[in-house]
Amino acid sequence: MKSLLTSMLLFCISAVTYSQITDVEDDKLKGKVKSVSFISYSQDPGEERRFGIKSFISYNEKGFLSEYSSFENEIGAKDFMIIPTYDQKGRRNYDSNFNKGRVYDGKSIFSFDKSGNRIEWVEYSSNDTIIMRHAFKYNSKKQMVKHLLYNNKNELLGTVEYILDTKGNVLSRISSKADGTVEYQYSYVYDIKGNAISEKYKNSERKREYFLKMKYDDYGNMVLQEEYDENGKLEEQKSISYKYDKYNNWIDKSATIIRYYDKSSYEVYEMEYREITYY
Repeated sequence: MKSLLTSMLLFCISAVTYSQITDVEDDKLKGKVKSVSFISYSQDPGEERRFGIKSFISYNEKGFLSEYSSFENEIGAKDFMIIPTYDQKGRRNYDSNFNKGRVYDGKSIFSFDKSGNRIEWVEYSSNDTIIMRHAFKYNSKKQMVKHLLYNNKNELLGTVEYILDTKGNVLSRISSKADGTVEYQYSYVYDIKGNAISEKYKNSERKREYFLKMKYDDYGNMVLQEEYDENGKLEEQKSISYKYDKYNNWIDKSATIIRYYDKSSYEVYEMEYREITYY
């Protein structure tokens, strides 16, 4: 069952409500984008590249999602698909999920409050029994500040809390168990353009911490990411370059990742390609 993971990726768990921003904008795309076909690879030095992910996303003319599909391999058929439905107010209120062969694989139903905030998301299996329920709370600016997860018995599994700055950027994201015990926390710092230039991660259970530093190009795409351990030692450096189309959307993304060990280093390469169509 891919519905939970894929739906989580497609549902915007951010500091703004979906009504304030289109899916095209949320995906940081420019122009009247119709569809994006995506494929990724990774490669070790001296070896053949390995297939990573292949997906297809289409948008309607208003800039909202009309289909998401993933593929089993480079040339294979679709193995998972989400088709959203919108109500008369243009709100995404229903998702139909399909697996390989377009066989029904469950659904998601979304509910809203009087202000238009999406306050509930219920996921169903292929036999229409509840898998999980999500509830969302907002501040007076219609910004999401809390995400609560429940199992199919409506028992609380945990929460995610968002602490925001005055611009709506997420300063801290705190994940806790049902009893309130903090599992992990992310903290962020932003530049004047709203790009996250640092990220700090702390896992309370595993006692692990790391710190990221990021740099961006003029289009807001990351060109450098450095990961440090809790002692400030550089563990990984990722350098990224892009090729852009005429709308300044990237269509070719190449990354070199250097992982540092005590007495050596190791390089890995990543390649991502996008074919973008427009209205």
